[in-house]
Amino acid sequence: MTHSDPSFPPELLLVSNDPPGIRCNRNLAAALEIANRFKVTIRLLPRSTAGADARAPAVYVGGKVITAHGDARNGVADAALLATALEQAGVPRQDKPGRLAEIDPAVAAFTAAIGEVPK
Repeated sequence: MTHSDPSFPPELLLVSNDPPGIRCNRNLAAALEIANRFKVTIRLLPRSTAGADARAPAVYVGGKVITAHGDARNGVADAALLATALEQAGVPRQDKPGRLAEIDPAVAAFTAAIGEVPK
């Protein structure tokens, strides 16, 4: 099965800085939360391998930019934004929620520990 196979659901692509900062880590935390609700392939690509013109952080679903450094969201996607994009792309939901859904307070603590995105 290849990425161009139409039966293969769109992937969630995260482009991160080298090394990842607060915004990149927030995107990764949101992706982990989403993986427990959607059957989606998640790929993390360091900016250094994404190409000279790549913006980071950036989030793509099925090749469509959801947010990138310099736009209104400044490259930060939360789980709600990712869920909306995945639903619009037709990505199927998990048959049942993953374990992360069962430990919601721990997830909130993890996200808080990453830190707030500077304004």
